[in-house]
Amino acid sequence: MGAGILAFASLATTLVSTGVAIYGQNQQAKSAVEAAKYNNQLAQAEATNLANESREAQTRERQQNRQQMARLRLSLGQQGTQNSSGTPLAIIGESQQNLSLGIADAARRTDMQTAALRARGQMGLWEADQFKRASKLQMIGTAIGGVSSAVQGYGQFKYTGAL
Repeated sequence: MGAGILAFASLATTLVSTGVAIYGQNQQAKSAVEAAKYNNQLAQAEATNLANESREAQTRERQQNRQQMARLRLSLGQQGTQNSSGTPLAIIGESQQNLSLGIADAARRTDMQTAALRARGQMGLWEADQFKRASKLQMIGTAIGGVSSAVQGYGQFKYTGAL
């Protein structure tokens, strides 16, 4: 009778440890998904903040550019230069173009940075999904291995007469 109890205890332990392993794998997959969702939220928020800061900086820079252009026109006017034709007009036009180009370059850099942040968040979600899928296969493998061990143990106990 003692051998039968030990045999059943051994089989039960095999099945319980298999269940615990499957539960652990499932929890690990869930944790990876939750971490990826959280990291994605952070990346999206960071991208939004960066875009907002950039828009504000561009607004300030446009204001500074207008002031700089006004100072340039004033300076040319004080020198008695006519601002509506010739070299002074070319100077004003080129200055305005250079100032606008700086704003456009900064906006482009920000767009690339925000796109990279958003993509990083999305990539994390994709990776977590792939990990979750792989974990499901791993859980199936663990279940098959555990049941196989239990069946093998049962057969061995049956063969030796413990059951």
